[in-house]
Amino acid sequence: MNLSEIAEKVEYIPLETSDSSLLRDIYNLGVTNEYYFIKNDWDILKYDKNGKFVNTLSRSGKGPEEAMARSFAIDGEGKM
Repeated sequence: MNLSEIAEKVEYIPLETSDSSLLRDIYNLGVTNEYYFIKNDWDILKYDKNGKFVNTLSRSGKGPEEAMARSFAIDGEGKM
């Protein structure tokens, strides 16, 4: 299969990395017109369309404000 059969274009967008946005094992990826959502290990990271890190939507753990996210879904407006 040729890539042209399934995609009109391919873009490379470098994602910003910092201590709070290091990528390890990517398990899921969601894309909207404005954001990229990446499930990285147990965390869900949000990047803008230019690859700038916005925030962490889910922090892994079993304590307050933590979760063990196995997957996620987003709507067309980028809301989880």
